[in-house]
Amino acid sequence: MPECIIGKILERQWNFVIRSLDGNCLECNDGKHGYKCDLDCSETCTKCDQITAYCRECIIGKYGAQCELDCSVYCKDKCDKVTGNCQECIHGRHGYKCELDCPANCHGNCDQVTGNCLECITGNYGAQCELNCSVHCKDNCNKITGNCQKCVAGMYGPTCCMNCDDSCKDKCEKVTGDCIECIDGRYGILCGQNCPINCKMCEKETGACIVCIPGKFDTLCSSACAVTCKDFECDQRTGKCLECYPGKY
Repeated sequence: MPECIIGKILERQWNFVIRSLDGNCLECNDGKHGYKCDLDCSETCTKCDQITAYCRECIIGKYGAQCELDCSVYCKDKCDKVTGNCQECIHGRHGYKCELDCPANCHGNCDQVTGNCLECITGNYGAQCELNCSVHCKDNCNKITGNCQKCVAGMYGPTCCMNCDDSCKDKCEKVTGDCIECIDGRYGILCGQNCPINCKMCEKETGACIVCIPGKFDTLCSSACAVTCKDFECDQRTGKCLECYPGKY
């Protein structure tokens, strides 16, 4: 039986086969051509014209009028049947035929037409990742602006080029420079104020004492523990001795 495409009934004796009344096929299955679809398309064609045998679609890796030409080895799968331009490049290549290397600092692929990196390796930014992030960036920076995503300890600002206040403990807010924690004995947004005189550590926002020096208690560490307390130590909130000397209670 001729390899006509399955479909509309034109003759009852050829159920589900498209055929004209003269016995010729109206359309062929893929890979066939001829009036009765009894001829094979070129081995590099997946579809060809029924009458002229002109290739309409090529197998992967081929292009040209009769699919007689090879796509670039750097094409990922198919190329354009007429021009041979790659539809997509393999990893690390760009150009119409993927004939060019992506810039060395790209992380992964680059744009097929422009060659600009889609992502940069850690520490670089710019269209082709040709610029260095600030040395004070922690990990990476924005690919377009170069602004740091995070700062190393002790630095702040868009590119982390400003120093946190010396009264900040380790680090500060990246945008404002406000201290996240203060060193012992300081409080306030920039840790610019001193805790009460007998206070070893105080609450950052209010200055209320968290830890008093030995022998002192209450929120300002202004009251003295009883001299009968062992080592002059008492509960910071109540003033009760933490431990008594032997023979005392």
